[in-house]
Amino acid sequence: MRMRKAGFLAAAIRIGVGLALAFGLVLPPTTALAENKATKTTVETGAALHPYELTIEFSGKLKRHMRAINRIERIQEERFRRSLSLNDGGADVQGSEKPTAPRLPWAGAALIPDLHAFSVENLLIAMVEHNIAKAQPGFNGSIRLKIDRIKLDDHSEPYLRASSSFVVGKIEMRTRAGEKIIEDKMTVTLEADRLMRTGPAQQGFIFSRYEADYRLAPVLALFVEQALEKAWPQKSEEIEGPIFIMPDPADVSAAR
Repeated sequence: MRMRKAGFLAAAIRIGVGLALAFGLVLPPTTALAENKATKTTVETGAALHPYELTIEFSGKLKRHMRAINRIERIQEERFRRSLSLNDGGADVQGSEKPTAPRLPWAGAALIPDLHAFSVENLLIAMVEHNIAKAQPGFNGSIRLKIDRIKLDDHSEPYLRASSSFVVGKIEMRTRAGEKIIEDKMTVTLEADRLMRTGPAQQGFIFSRYEADYRLAPVLALFVEQALEKAWPQKSEEIEGPIFIMPDPADVSAAR
């Protein structure tokens, strides 16, 4: 009788698994798969937004620090939106006077209006989506961006600090049929002073000059720009990257 019950139980399990597979249910991952996934973070935007597949990956130590990095970046973005400053006093922009935030299309708010959704992953996704919609709207293949290292002159997260600001990563792009468009490793170094602009807002992701040394978004914007230009050099004029503006009272007055 005990053997017969065991046989019924095994048959029931086989039937249950078969039904789960038939109806597309997802079974819990194995331990080996979970350990493999722990080495990277993948964010896919899904076909509901566009006809291409976009994957963002962070590898190794960078992934382990990403929660702290995102928390710092969100705090900095909140302060910047409130006062055009990276600290609570507003001194970054106009000495001791706390300015009224102008209605310029600053990159952080333009790319991710919802502050609660602000993260490094979502910034990269938004930058890629913006540029593809502008430069190559008919693209329906796949893009994979892998970020291996990010370093910044003076970020609040000690792990990110270095003597210069740069990103080391990789772009892989394929057609819908799986044919390789590009697969290339990249090292991108940010030299903010070469990207300074004066006057009204121009084409590009607009950042305050003060953000170059403290925030990840500017150097990531440069990485996205150069990665997509490698894939579509003929579209370099349409693909946007970071530009820097030094906020001052005139900018604030003009934007009100």
